[in-house]
Amino acid sequence: MSENQGIYDIVNRLNQDKVYEYNGPLLSDVPFNISFKYKFKITGDLTLLHMGNPLNHIGIDLTILELTPPIFQDIFKGLNTRMKIDDRIYYLSGKLKNDIWRVLQHFSLDDSPEIVNVNLELKSDEPTSITESQSEKRNVVRKVVEDIIQIFKSKGDGEYTLPEDTTGEFTYQFENLKNDFNVELRIQESDEVDKFELDGGYYEDDETIEIEIVFNPEAFPKSLYELVGDLNETFRHELQHHLQYGKGDENPKGKKSPEKYYSQPHELDAQVAGIKRKSKITKQPFEQSVRDWFAKNKNKHTLNNASQERVIQRILQYYNNK
Repeated sequence: MSENQGIYDIVNRLNQDKVYEYNGPLLSDVPFNISFKYKFKITGDLTLLHMGNPLNHIGIDLTILELTPPIFQDIFKGLNTRMKIDDRIYYLSGKLKNDIWRVLQHFSLDDSPEIVNVNLELKSDEPTSITESQSEKRNVVRKVVEDIIQIFKSKGDGEYTLPEDTTGEFTYQFENLKNDFNVELRIQESDEVDKFELDGGYYEDDETIEIEIVFNPEAFPKSLYELVGDLNETFRHELQHHLQYGKGDENPKGKKSPEKYYSQPHELDAQVAGIKRKSKITKQPFEQSVRDWFAKNKNKHTLNNASQERVIQRILQYYNNK
């Protein structure tokens, strides 16, 4: 037994009910943050070679709680060796080890920690006050975005129909959604975009949501987490149009100026639904998420600065009055 084991046992007892928190990037130079609460315990001494010389470290068993956004939980599964941890979450593990080291120094433990195992003990992210229908919408978005990312990562460039190309089913069927739907997914490689461009549409006659991803392969996998965030917004926007159709709401047809188009009640409703979803998973204030969307999508909305601000104010008013 290590001569330090006695102090390790004391630290573990004192620390067993303490919960710590991380809020920051999963990868370096990626502007998409994750957050989670975690606990840790010391497993014992660990000797590693540095410049050919043995150096003692403190082995750490990490338990992750309440991960946001939960779509990334698969990244943390099966991390039961240092090699796997360094391969999959090298940047994040470095940040966590620094935070844990500062805690250990309070106990006069100066050896640097090494995370040797990661456990997941995730609770439901749905607050008890959320209604069943609101929870169902989140489940719909989470499931479809996961399917899209699965196709994007495994197959890439091409045209796909979901859920048929993932599960063999012809339509998505969810409890509390009046109508089924499917997703037409187009993925196209292009070196003419910086990272990716994303667009969506809803065709009520076919009850089909269309998602188009044009991406530069040189930007991936580094830009994957940014893509996930934008997919949450885009799909949730189009899902809201599907829900409007299911309720019998009519979306006026005909050509309109960009400002009139984005100011229509059904479009304000969908904008708020999509951007609210993005705001939630990125932990960003709603207004900042709105302004970021319009800044990022100038080629899509083609609004001048004055018209853009008027539309933004209408979106904020609609959001505050919901």
